[in-house]
Amino acid sequence: DSRATASRLDRLVVAAPEIEDVSSNAGVIKEGANVLAVQAMNRSSGGSDFVIGVELIAEVQDTSGGVQYGFFKESTPGKPNGIIYNKPPDEVSFSNGSQLFEDNFELTLSTETPGAVIRYTTDLSLPSNEFGSESELYRGPISITSSTQIRAQAYLPGSLDGPVSTKTFLKMSGSVPNFTSNLPIIVMSTLGKGAPPESGSTARKDAYIFFFEPDPETGRTSLKQEPQVVTRSGIRKRGSSSSGWPKYGMSVETWNEGDDMDNNIKPFGFAREADWIFNSRYQFDRALIRNPLIYEISRNAGRYAARSKFVELYNDVSGSGLNDADYFGVYSLMEKIETDPNRVEIDRLMPWDNEGDELTGGYIFKRDRNDAGSPPTYNVRGAGGSLIPHDPGGREVSAKQKTYIQNYLNDMNTALLNRPSGINPSTGLHFSDYMDVDSFIDHQWLNTLAMNVDWGRLSAYYHKDKLGKVNAGPIWDFDRNMGSEDGRDANPRTWDGSGDSSKTWYDGRYPWFGNLIGPSSNPASAHYPDVRQRHTDRWFELRRTAFSTENIHAIIDRMAGEIEEAQARSFAKWTSVRPNGGTYADRSLRGWEAEISHIKGWMKTRVEWIDSQYAKYAPPEFSQSGGIVSDGVELTMISQNGQVYYTTDGSDPRLEGGVVSPKAIPFQGGPIDTELINADSSCRYFVPNDDSLGLNWVKNDFDDSGWELGKNGLGYETPNGPLIPYVLTNTFELMRSPGRASSIYIRYEFDFENIENVNSLILRAVIDDGFAAFLNGERVATFQAPDDLSYDSRASGSRLDSLVIRESSWPSFDLASRKDLLKKGKNVLAIQAMNTSAGGSDFVFSGRLDVNHTVTSEPFILGDSAVVTARAYDGELWSAPSKETFVIVDAAINDKNLVISEFMYRPSQETDEEEALGYTDRDDFEFIELLNIGNNPISLLGSSFNDGIEFDFDNASKSIVKSGERVLLVKDASAFAHRYGEVAASKIIGEFEGDTGLSNDGESVIISGVNGEVIRSFTYNDQLPWPVEADGDGFSLELISPESNPDHNDANNWQLSSVSGGSPGEESVIVEGQTFASWAQENGGVEPSSDNDSDGRSALVEFAMGTNPSVFERESEILKIEVLKDGEKDMLQVSIDKNPRAQEVTLLAEWSNDLSQWGNDEVLSSTETKINDDGTVIKKVTFSIEVNDDLKKPVFFRIKASMP
Repeated sequence: DSRATASRLDRLVVAAPEIEDVSSNAGVIKEGANVLAVQAMNRSSGGSDFVIGVELIAEVQDTSGGVQYGFFKESTPGKPNGIIYNKPPDEVSFSNGSQLFEDNFELTLSTETPGAVIRYTTDLSLPSNEFGSESELYRGPISITSSTQIRAQAYLPGSLDGPVSTKTFLKMSGSVPNFTSNLPIIVMSTLGKGAPPESGSTARKDAYIFFFEPDPETGRTSLKQEPQVVTRSGIRKRGSSSSGWPKYGMSVETWNEGDDMDNNIKPFGFAREADWIFNSRYQFDRALIRNPLIYEISRNAGRYAARSKFVELYNDVSGSGLNDADYFGVYSLMEKIETDPNRVEIDRLMPWDNEGDELTGGYIFKRDRNDAGSPPTYNVRGAGGSLIPHDPGGREVSAKQKTYIQNYLNDMNTALLNRPSGINPSTGLHFSDYMDVDSFIDHQWLNTLAMNVDWGRLSAYYHKDKLGKVNAGPIWDFDRNMGSEDGRDANPRTWDGSGDSSKTWYDGRYPWFGNLIGPSSNPASAHYPDVRQRHTDRWFELRRTAFSTENIHAIIDRMAGEIEEAQARSFAKWTSVRPNGGTYADRSLRGWEAEISHIKGWMKTRVEWIDSQYAKYAPPEFSQSGGIVSDGVELTMISQNGQVYYTTDGSDPRLEGGVVSPKAIPFQGGPIDTELINADSSCRYFVPNDDSLGLNWVKNDFDDSGWELGKNGLGYETPNGPLIPYVLTNTFELMRSPGRASSIYIRYEFDFENIENVNSLILRAVIDDGFAAFLNGERVATFQAPDDLSYDSRASGSRLDSLVIRESSWPSFDLASRKDLLKKGKNVLAIQAMNTSAGGSDFVFSGRLDVNHTVTSEPFILGDSAVVTARAYDGELWSAPSKETFVIVDAAINDKNLVISEFMYRPSQETDEEEALGYTDRDDFEFIELLNIGNNPISLLGSSFNDGIEFDFDNASKSIVKSGERVLLVKDASAFAHRYGEVAASKIIGEFEGDTGLSNDGESVIISGVNGEVIRSFTYNDQLPWPVEADGDGFSLELISPESNPDHNDANNWQLSSVSGGSPGEESVIVEGQTFASWAQENGGVEPSSDNDSDGRSALVEFAMGTNPSVFERESEILKIEVLKDGEKDMLQVSIDKNPRAQEVTLLAEWSNDLSQWGNDEVLSSTETKINDDGTVIKKVTFSIEVNDDLKKPVFFRIKASMP
């Protein structure tokens, strides 16, 4: 009389039957009859109703029927296979694609699979055919009257479930149907599921996105047109402080129709991906362009940054239809920073990459606030705080990967802090072995250019590839800069923003940059002078290119033009953050136009201010620009910043450590610095005891022969005092006894002739405590001295000894305005130096007088082509370089004197020996041969490969090529030398640059001359009519009769090399080609299909094989057929001779079992070329195929000849 322990609602009895998995008891089932016994119970003996119905369903593996073919729902490794199902039914077809609509319509669903049923959902969930939880069964057209998402799936008994199809239909109302824009439009809807979760959430909300792009004819985007891309997606808000804005940004993952796996899409011309950012600008960037602007500048500078596209966004979170309230304004669709061949191009780090080289790369990490859910971080010394794993994320990085990257970064930091060597004492590696220094320099300049107030400590990304170094970047998050509403970045005429802004030269919150480039704005204080020089050089390089005012303004104008129409609608939507211009805007402009003007003005002021800080490091100016010049052209070099040194071979006048290169030549002429009075100058001095001399003693012609003669640096100091190194003439006896004088008269005499060309005249002094200076009798400078002088005048103030000896604190006076006082020949600088009292404990005066003056230049005469590199040097610091390539007109390359005579685009496979030596990529053996076919030497300077490969000939080890000389560019010089030997390697002048190589499928190859003109441009191919054997068998392509300057684009002017590997650096063995027509004429006018000798081979085959069409030859005489062992395989090989002159003919082998069906997909071929002692060339072609079970039947083999 047992009773049930609970009752059930009737509706649940029907809708949700109880299901119990009793698989664990399957072992009690016996062969034959079995009994299932059930005790069924009601809640009470007087219950009003009762029912029970039992099914026992077993999945049984039936082995009696032999092999069964089909599909499994789930994999069961180590267990019996599950039920075998038939293939799934076809995908559900919709009569209407995803769209925005106004008028209601009927939607029809269908599948081409007979007998299949369709179920669908309208609540964003997946359809189901599971017993008890079946989705709606499709019985006929569905009325679409409001915003609806239909997810449908076809089912067929005994088959896997069909793929899920998802279509979304958003109903438009208000003015939305008539909305158009010049920008692309994105429409996003959560179908009534509300706004996306906050940025701190790890979850995403389902959304459906439509991408509309402008009509190519009208240039307008309409929501009535067909969308370019539609997709499911998962969204959440993004940003830290910005995630709370009403106009919020979003992180978007695009998803498949049937699951939440990535759906890689390609909207608006972007590269295909699934991770995107909908970037909103609201509070700080009211110009709406700051992020896209700096990202494009970064890409112009050669550093990847996220690509972006301005769009207008509709964001429907209510599900009540797309209406005017859903308009969200101007956004930027952006790439998310992640590992991808089209984004951060590094190898992806997989969870199982935990050993060897695989462990060394694929890391993207950042200095930032931690990600949602606070995943594990990297703890690294000297990073200023924790580093956040980004891709892979903190929860995806394995323990070994985390340990590796932390140790690597710690070792890098140790090297960086070990000044001045920069070498890690434990590993022996320099910091530049760990970090890509140039990427850090560029990253610092990009952030400094914009005055990014958060740089280095927030959104600061780094990445490291396998076997690579740590790179800084990509840049990210630039809304608080360039004079934004943040305010800390208001003043462009300073290095650092206000408040807690990131610091330019050293910041303990991200010290790597300061330790590398800093610690201050003064290059003389740099921890690593060579790095700081590269940093200085890079500023001037960027100012000529990506950072030029013209480039920056052009980008701003273009972006402003794109959003000019849409910004008005956007600000009409978000009225609480109106655009208001700024300090650097054109005063005649208002609103958003003033915002754009303000950015332009701010950026112009910014770069000009930095220019002013770097004025003394400006590169020398050349009197002549580079290019093609006449023989004997005269070149002068001018710099206001020191002696100009130059080289003519492209090398740097400055060597590591700031040393002048032995190759550097001082340029005599132009502005130069001359020390008129230095620390070693001599002087006359006198301590007066009355005013009897008046001011006569300061005059040029005063007779001071009776005064004491001394060395610059007069004074006295207590024992071991800090002034002692500067006191070279002790005046203690004269000044302290017997009369205790407070003043001393000093006269420096110097000769100077070039008084007409003085640019600057600088007086400096080591002084404790004051002085008055006179130049040829006229007072020119005063420091802490009274206006009215007497013999016993005293300084008006004292100075700390630490300031006295600090060079940056030396009083300095520019006397350029008094240069008229200078005289040709003898000049006198007279000084009355003063102590604060006659009994002072110490005193010193040591004067310096430097003149910058322009001397008559003696031009450098260019007699040969040269790469001239010049820097100015002031004795301590170097300027940035000027570098120009000058090519004498008669030596310039052109399309009459330079040919590509040979190239190898598909080398033969590396041998076991080569692989053991580390040459594991056959592409490493690629080469290009250049030949001077002119009568005179030519200069490669200024020219470059721009397509096919990259190479700047200014970087070549040799630039002058003699008449008839061949030179080589190679992929890998070491690999090439090993394969071809030192003689061939001696012809190498450089390696391909930019990690480029020759395509195995064919591509364009372009050489440009010194002025950018195209010298050679052609496109090769691995298909006929090009010699196809070059693709795979290790043969090069050789230009036939290169001295005749044949058209490189004509495939008939190229031949296969006579030997595998080609003949790099040597004259090719030329085999003159012959057409079938001329050969046929020589042989009695035979037709291609004729067989005059009845030997079973057509005339075309006879031509291809080099046999006589009139002489019967047995197959055994011309074919070699054998079965050979190749490891475990038996290979059938057929070898024939090929006529090397029959270059227009291709031989192909085909096989068949039945003489009906022929194929060649399994046939391998190789070609061997030999040169006989008499110079004749023979070729042997071998076709081979594995002898497998199929080929143990009778096999028929035939050779097929074809020509264009």
